[in-house]
Amino acid sequence: MKIGVLEIMPEGHYTLIDSVARIFASNEENKIYLFTQKKGGEVLSPLMGELKNVSNTSLKVNQSFTDFFEKISEIKLDRLYIITLEKYFREIYSFDFNCPIYLFIHNIDSWFQAKFNYKLYNFFKNFSLSPKLVYYFKTSFIYPIQRQKVILKVYKSGGKFVVLNSIIKKELNKFVKDELIEVIPFSVYNHNLKDNSVNNNFLRVCVPGLISITRRDYISLFNIIEKDIDFFKDKIELDLLGGISYPQQGEKIIELAEKLISKGIRIIYYKKTLVPLFEFDQQLTKSDIILGNMHVVQNKYSKYGKTKESGIIFTMIRCGKPGLLPKDYALIGELKTSTIIFKDYEDLAFILKNLIQNPRKIKKLKEEAILNSYKFEPKILLEGLKN
Repeated sequence: MKIGVLEIMPEGHYTLIDSVARIFASNEENKIYLFTQKKGGEVLSPLMGELKNVSNTSLKVNQSFTDFFEKISEIKLDRLYIITLEKYFREIYSFDFNCPIYLFIHNIDSWFQAKFNYKLYNFFKNFSLSPKLVYYFKTSFIYPIQRQKVILKVYKSGGKFVVLNSIIKKELNKFVKDELIEVIPFSVYNHNLKDNSVNNNFLRVCVPGLISITRRDYISLFNIIEKDIDFFKDKIELDLLGGISYPQQGEKIIELAEKLISKGIRIIYYKKTLVPLFEFDQQLTKSDIILGNMHVVQNKYSKYGKTKESGIIFTMIRCGKPGLLPKDYALIGELKTSTIIFKDYEDLAFILKNLIQNPRKIKKLKEEAILNSYKFEPKILLEGLKN
């Protein structure tokens, strides 16, 4: 098969591209063609060095999307996966790729919630008399119309809609027939990522993802550490494993982190907009456990684990690490034995103390995490897609 993977957005989901490529490349007879912006080609270059049946073509400076898409069409793909589509809708629905289009749906409400109330809600939650007002109007009222045209394009092409897990698939079933939905996880298990946490002198807690106050609750995490700082000092290490794409939010979190650092708490953070995938993986291997400190309910229409997915569980899968997740998160069954659920941040403090005092417990969780990650090996996932 000839599989195309298109990431049209400059700041795309590169881990997901890696996942799709690894799944289909697990059959050496398949050829996988990646199509990205220039930045994507740079981020994914190690993947091309590792997998011989994967290649990348990047959008050239001043090259039009039409010309870029024509080059894609010439390959005569068996299917084309579109990874992220936050704009450029017109460019997609106006072009005939001559193959089935498989579109990743990252937020069901954005794509399938057609009610006028939803559009009004989106507009007024961001409303302000600023230069961004036109942008908010476009995202609330123009983009939904254009998304509907992309959806129609997928249907006409004979393609499918792709989600990241079975829980989100059930939600999408309200709008799309079961046979037109495919499930591909955000990450696959990578055997090359060896565990580098065995000699840790601290409980290293990884908090992955771009630093964002709206997405994640760093303040409550810092508060429970500071509240019992005499216990946590010299016993815990926090790795804020993500770039700072939101400068004002990032600066505030880093400022709070520095205060804890000055009091003896070990915190690692990254002064860059994006942590390269290779560096991300290497830091990830050093963690003992991964913390999902996300705000599960984003708004009255959007909820992590139900209408959209967080990358947290797939970070756990990628390198076989256990996790800590909030109680309202809809956890997939495959990871239940390697995940601890916390009710609130006071409960999280208790759990962290317990893990520090009981090293054998964290060891057992790590063993379960490896076993669970085996369920997400590329060859196994490819067989699932065939069936």
